[in-house]
Amino acid sequence: MTTVPLSLVLSLVVAFAAPHYSGVAAQSSDAKGGAAAEEALSSRCEAPEEIAPEEERIDGLAAAVGTGQPPLTIVVLGALSGQDAGGNGPDAFAPRLEAMLQAALAAKGVQQPVRIRLIGRTRAMAVDLAWLISREVLPLKPALVIWQVGRADARQGNPPHRFAQSLKEGMVRLREAGIPTILGDIQFHPQFEALFRTDEYRNYVRWVAGKYDLPLLRRHEMIEHWSQSGRIDLDSGNDADQKAAYGFIQECLAFQATRMILGAAGLAPGKRE
Repeated sequence: MTTVPLSLVLSLVVAFAAPHYSGVAAQSSDAKGGAAAEEALSSRCEAPEEIAPEEERIDGLAAAVGTGQPPLTIVVLGALSGQDAGGNGPDAFAPRLEAMLQAALAAKGVQQPVRIRLIGRTRAMAVDLAWLISREVLPLKPALVIWQVGRADARQGNPPHRFAQSLKEGMVRLREAGIPTILGDIQFHPQFEALFRTDEYRNYVRWVAGKYDLPLLRRHEMIEHWSQSGRIDLDSGNDADQKAAYGFIQECLAFQATRMILGAAGLAPGKRE
C-alpha cells in the first residue's frame, strides 16, 4: 500500500478544511510542493522538545484504532468560549482535529471514521465538567477524552485546591470507566495572565497528569512560545490579528494533538504501515 507523508496530508487538510490566516502561504497540491508543504507545517507548529507533546502508546486507545473497527469517538471536554460555543466554527479546535486525524489515519492505511464530540458549557469550571463526565461523557463510551481545563476556574476565582479536587474526582470517574484521557492545561494569553493568576491551576493540572500517568497537552507553554517567537500577535488590538492568532492556535493545537493520538494508538508519525 502506498503511503503519504503525514505532514503533507495534514498540510493539505489545513489548506482546504479551514480558512487561511494572514502570513501563511497557501499550500500547493502539486507533488513537487510536497516537501515545502511538509516543512511549512512542521515549522509553523514547531514546539521545543521540552514542551512538545509526548507520543507514548496507550493500550486502551491502541485497541480501539484499526480498519474494521467502529467509529473512533473522541470527546473534547471543556468550558466553551464565545468563539467556539457549539464547536462548529471553522476555526474551532474540534473540527480541525477531526479533519486532521481522519486524514492521518487514512495515510496510515486505517479506514475508520473519526467522530469528535465537543462537550462543555460556557464558563464551566472543573466541578461542572466533572459532573458532565457522568451525565454526558460516559454514556458515549468514547475511545478517548481530551479534557481542557483551568481557564474558567481562574477567571471565576475558584480556589486552586477546590479546582484540584474536582479535577481528581473527574479523573477517577474516567479511570473507573477505563477511558484513556489526555489533559490540556490553560491556554496562554497575555491579557488573561495580566488579570488572573494561572500558575497554581497549571501546577495542579501537571500534578494530576503525573499522578495518573496521563499525557499532557501543554497548551499554555506552546502558545506562549508561538507568541514570543513572533508566529502570532496576541498583544494586538486589531480584530483581524486576534482572529488570525486564534486560527493559528487552534490549527497547531489540533496538529500537536493529532501527533499525540497517533502515538497513543501505536501509530507514531515516524512509523509507516
